[in-house]
Amino acid sequence: MDSRTFTIQQIYQDRRQYRVPFYQRPYVWNRDDQWGRLWEDIRDKAEARLLGDKAVPHL
Repeated sequence: MDSRTFTIQQIYQDRRQYRVPFYQRPYVWNRDDQWGRLWEDIRDKAEARLLGDKAVPHL
């Protein structure tokens, strides 16, 4: 497996097709448990960045 870092722009401009294994397909995010938390995290990080936080993100 080849592991590299891509920007969102690179992912969507590329002509590659990404395949999700069948065992992962039944999993679905719901609004409250996953999407809400994700957008809250994104909003918090964006607000911190706008206020001058220059911390390096971690994954």
